[in-house]
Amino acid sequence: MATHPPASAKPASATAEKHGAADKHDKHDKHGAHHGPAHHAPVTANAFGISVTLADHSIAEKPEMSKARKQAIWASVLIALTAIVLYFQYRPTADADPLAAQHPEIKQVDAALKKQDIGTLQQYAKSQDTVVAARAITALVNVNGADAARDYLNDSRSAVRYAAVASLGGTVNDMPVIQKFEQDPEPAIRVAAIRSLANIDDFEIFDHLMPMLNDPDPGVRRSAMQTIEARVGLLFPDFDAERPSPKVIARVRNQVSKMKQVFDQSVAFEKARRGRR
Repeated sequence: MATHPPASAKPASATAEKHGAADKHDKHDKHGAHHGPAHHAPVTANAFGISVTLADHSIAEKPEMSKARKQAIWASVLIALTAIVLYFQYRPTADADPLAAQHPEIKQVDAALKKQDIGTLQQYAKSQDTVVAARAITALVNVNGADAARDYLNDSRSAVRYAAVASLGGTVNDMPVIQKFEQDPEPAIRVAAIRSLANIDDFEIFDHLMPMLNDPDPGVRRSAMQTIEARVGLLFPDFDAERPSPKVIARVRNQVSKMKQVFDQSVAFEKARRGRR
């Protein structure tokens, strides 16, 4: 009598083939022989009503960037940023002289200075525009020396007198003229006198600068101290221009009086250096 296998039973060959395929698949899983790049589901981010979907990319396709390449990229970024900053800081402007935009005749003064046209400069020095007149006086001094400013020392306009007084100080012979403006009613003119004194290479300038540490105006006192410090090469941080102390001023005077030899040596060295140019 013939017997039949149960309905649920499968042929042995089919069962073996299935197990063989499963074993083969497991081996591939273990060794990764037939696996492609790992894929991940796209990620969607929502912010402020905007959706951004990040596409699926294989990590295996993007090898890690080398340290040298990262450094090169950072260096390029820094160079680019530096170039941008320098451009905006030093970029040429259509009007390099802001005063020229408000006072057009300044351009003519500058042109006359380049040509050393004394007649034109003298004409502009009498301009009703005080800014133009002051610029012309400074230009005249550049061409003809400090004596060119003497004709404008008594101008009624303070801006013009400031330019003229500040242009003095070529030699010690200018001291008597400058001294007149050390007591000028306007603080700005007294500051101009200090600027002139700063241009004189003689220790006698400190006889004029020291009294100005007691000037009624703090700006004048500050300017006097800055000039003293610059010429002797010392700092006096305890001097307060807003509230000058007589004791501090006396100490400054005492210390400066001991600096004559150093001052004279410095002046001689500077003159020798200029002579070697």
